Amino acid sequence: AMDVANKVVLVATQDVAAVRGAGMRIDILKRLGFPGDKIFLLINRYDRRSKVTLERISDALGIPPSFTVPNDFRSVSSALVRGLTLEEVSPDAKVTRAVANVGRALFDLPPIPKKKGLFAGLFGGKKGKK
Repeated sequence: AMDVANKVVLVATQDVAAVRGAGMRIDILKRLGFPGDKIFLLINRYDRRSKVTLERISDALGIPPSFTVPNDFRSVSSALVRGLTLEEVSPDAKVTRAVANVGRALFDLPPIPKKKGLFAGLFGGKKGKK
């Protein structure tokens, strides 16, 4: 099935063992003849404060992460335990938007725009109105 795929998404987390495993899988995919532009790396449970940064991952693997899905254990575990989607459990969560945007990107659709925060709504009024 992978030989007819037009995109391959490799999912890894931000730990050394996962990055090493991703590197081995990328090597296998390339040896099988998959072009680099068909391989997409998704970093799941992404934490910007991690010592295993996106830059380090990119340097180690030779390809930059295409997607990140933030770590939101509460929302994800709630959805799993309740048998609901992230959209149903946490529609405004960053993880929900990130997962939706991965799917949209894979189908060449535009990303869902970020929602404006409370202060943007209060102080970001329309220009030209007085």
